[in-house]
Amino acid sequence: MKSLGPFIYVKSVPSYKLYKYFSLCDIDIWPSEATISVLEAMSCSLPIICHKSTKERVRNNNGYAIHPNVKQITNCINKLTNSEMRLKMGRNSRKYIENELSWNKIAKIFLE
Repeated sequence: MKSLGPFIYVKSVPSYKLYKYFSLCDIDIWPSEATISVLEAMSCSLPIICHKSTKERVRNNNGYAIHPNVKQITNCINKLTNSEMRLKMGRNSRKYIENELSWNKIAKIFLE
């Protein structure tokens, strides 16, 4: 783990511990290829900033899909310094996971 001002960079975390790290975060940023971890972060009520190629993960005002460059990432982070907006977008992330990607929803789709 390495501290970079207000940011903490963590190289690798075992999957069973990820929720603990996500629960400490305010924002989840994936400037390149998104992984399943974006969905895990969303399930922990985080707003997301991700690459335009994974824009399907940005639903119901839960984050931003951008062409990754320093200016756009900075702009999104600055918008998310508004606590009310950040918390609302985080709740929207969680709702998306519960409503669209829960095991109950997946099983229902599979059985149809």
